Amino acid sequence: MKIKIKMKIKINKSMISHCSFGVRRYYNEIVSRLNVEVEGCSKIEDLFRGFITRHNKGIVWSPGQGGSVFAYKHIVTCHDVIDFSFYSQSIKNKLKKAIHKYIYMNAIEIIFISNSTKVEFDKIFTDIPAKKTVIKSAVYTDSSFNYNCNILLDNGLEKGKYFILITNRMKHKNNGAFINAIHDVRKKDKRIKGVIVGQLGDGELENVMNDDDGFVNLNYLSNDDLFSLVSDSCSLVSASFIEGHNLTISEAMSLGTNVIASDIPVHREFYNNYCLFFEPSNYFELSEIMIGVIRAKKEFPVFSKNDLRTWDDTASEYDKMFASYSLSPVSD
Repeated sequence: MKIKIKMKIKINKSMISHCSFGVRRYYNEIVSRLNVEVEGCSKIEDLFRGFITRHNKGIVWSPGQGGSVFAYKHIVTCHDVIDFSFYSQSIKNKLKKAIHKYIYMNAIEIIFISNSTKVEFDKIFTDIPAKKTVIKSAVYTDSSFNYNCNILLDNGLEKGKYFILITNRMKHKNNGAFINAIHDVRKKDKRIKGVIVGQLGDGELENVMNDDDGFVNLNYLSNDDLFSLVSDSCSLVSASFIEGHNLTISEAMSLGTNVIASDIPVHREFYNNYCLFFEPSNYFELSEIMIGVIRAKKEFPVFSKNDLRTWDDTASEYDKMFASYSLSPVSD
């Protein structure tokens, strides 16, 4: 029996188009499962990417990092505080932090997608009066796709003979650890390659180009092509120093792909029993794990998908949270 709430949730969609793929995927997974009635903000309300908006009544939910500074009842979902903790010396970032703090001061509730995010938030933002709640993201993310049998052939790859990194050029992604580990692995086995999906920084790109045969760098892949590459890889690797959840690992797990992840709090929080871990500042440890996997001396944990937290679990907690702001929920 579904509960219908006598209320409408305005969703500040203007923030979403400017957020990362992971945040947009999060938004879609949650909204498609909500039992409350939702509506998007109007074009007028979308001015200044949703920062300067006024709502006289009702609940406004910003699933992305930002949101309105003038909402009547504003709920913000905080995915991470990476920019503030990892790039704190940037003048632009200091201004962004000040704007975000004002937004958080205006909120009636802040939802964190992980305990780790809340811990980092409390270190950076103090004296925020809003209620703070952790609604953890899903560990299992369905990644249905149409397999592209040509994607490996087109890129000179062999099934099970490459490790894959899905990333961007931001420093906290720690791409250098993956690149250096692949260089080290290829000293022992030239058949192994590194596939990098995403944009690299200039220095990182030069490091990759030092071994043209050892790396494939791709951008702007369709989901079918991306998931085909992930499913045929030896393992997905995530080398990040900081994350809010890391949806990429969740997607890889749903494909049955093994994962090697940096040993950071949020990875332990979500994926402790499902991955092999390495110290993110030690690429030698990563390369040793890779070699152990190739030589079948390292075994990945075995788990059942039925035991994993799903998006249905996450959305049901959002329903309860929204319902708490309604005086008269009714049932069908």
